[in-house]
Amino acid sequence: MDELDPDRFYVYKVIGGEDWDADDDGTMDTNATLNKGIIRAIARGSEIAELGSAFRVTLASEILYEFAAKTLVYRFDANTFPQRLKEIAARIVNDIDGNGEVDNRDILLFDPVKNRERLTALIKSQWSHWIQTVHKGSMPALSFSVLIGSVDTPGDAEGVVLSSDGTRAYVAAGSSGLQIVDMTDPINPTIIGSVDTPGYAKGAVLSSDGTKVYVADGSSGLQIVEIGDPATPTIIGSVDTGYDALGMALSSDGTKAYVVISSGGLRIVDVTDPVKPTIIGSIDTPGEISLGVALSSDGTKAYVADWNGGLQIVDVTDPVKPTVIGAVDTPDAAFGVALSSDETKAYVAAASKGLQIVDVTDPATPTIIGSVNTPDSAYKVALSSDGTKVYVVDGSSGLQIVDITDPVNPAIIGSVDTPGEAVGVVLSSDGMKAYVADWYGGLQIVDISDSIKPTIVDSVYTPGYAVGVVLSSNGMKAYVVDWFGWLQVVDLTIYSSLTSLSL
Repeated sequence: MDELDPDRFYVYKVIGGEDWDADDDGTMDTNATLNKGIIRAIARGSEIAELGSAFRVTLASEILYEFAAKTLVYRFDANTFPQRLKEIAARIVNDIDGNGEVDNRDILLFDPVKNRERLTALIKSQWSHWIQTVHKGSMPALSFSVLIGSVDTPGDAEGVVLSSDGTRAYVAAGSSGLQIVDMTDPINPTIIGSVDTPGYAKGAVLSSDGTKVYVADGSSGLQIVEIGDPATPTIIGSVDTGYDALGMALSSDGTKAYVVISSGGLRIVDVTDPVKPTIIGSIDTPGEISLGVALSSDGTKAYVADWNGGLQIVDVTDPVKPTVIGAVDTPDAAFGVALSSDETKAYVAAASKGLQIVDVTDPATPTIIGSVNTPDSAYKVALSSDGTKVYVVDGSSGLQIVDITDPVNPAIIGSVDTPGEAVGVVLSSDGMKAYVADWYGGLQIVDISDSIKPTIVDSVYTPGYAVGVVLSSNGMKAYVVDWFGWLQVVDLTIYSSLTSLSL
């Protein structure tokens, strides 16, 4: 202890081991409980030296750490941090050392067996549940540290797109149109501008130059919003798509929007002049509703997930005369589609019939060459960067990992049952984690480094139903849209352990 600087703060981390008193009742258990989790403690060098063998790393110190982590990362101030720890400690325990006040020293002296009755009522009521959470390996245990900010947008948050620098979030907010959120301070995201579109904002796409947002606005078609001044966004152009606009993709040059509609079909909108957008091409597809569209890299083909119409391949080489050149009838409703990097295969989420792999080498004769049934209902798919695996969000059966090395014989090699209904997924850039929008289960963070044994490493519960998630460009934050109107900001750097901080 002599080498510790008395004026620095240190973080101690305890990993794994066995717990012979898992319920902290003071009686040794017959069998040890394996601890898969991590618990930590924050302490000044002077406190560590003073307490010596009485210094403890416990669930109480972990709770304090998680409450304080946001301050450590984003708002650390040498003058105010000690008071912050004191305020947090008072939420967790009552006076333990008998000096008449509660501070971090009481946390570091806390004995789970002898001092359990000194916990505050709130902490005591959740104590047993949190112990089990740590034993199972969920880290952080309480999600205090990873959820760093939130903002309640009016209406229903249906989707979000980020500015390239990550300082703005553009939320498609249902009946409340487009909401613009300043993310400069991620702990306190703030709505700085909004525009109430005439319909129901289902989704948003940002122009490549960051000056306009294209909104799929339900019964009011496509709305184009000028965002040069984010405090006063303005609808500068719109076009009636005939039926509800549900989603879209922009051409690589930003001159055309490909909009899927509720009656089944595709509308091609010339947005070269955003003040006067014009439908230049239109095609009806056989499905009752079109749910998604993916464009080929050369912009000549659109692959439409067409519900009971399966996969429709539309030639858009001449955008004035789009033509269905190929189609495949999937065995159940096509919810979503993704293309392989070489664009020879399309991976279709086909509800109760799981994943369908379609050979689209010849787009005029697409053929299902492989399939695998998933336990529940496949909603969306995401591809690994090396093209060997597909990650399927499968409703009540969570995340399914499918090996597609042999596309004729795809096989589920791993899965994890999330607590809610998995409806959306995005992968980290290194392919080590999957971030799952889990409906009433919030955001589930899944370690997929071992594809055979994926593991939930954290859960962030949202106020309502998590419907989508996007990552910042550097992968350090996740933005979760919640159907009750919330945008949640989740810190993905907090998993790394802090070592010391100067005071």
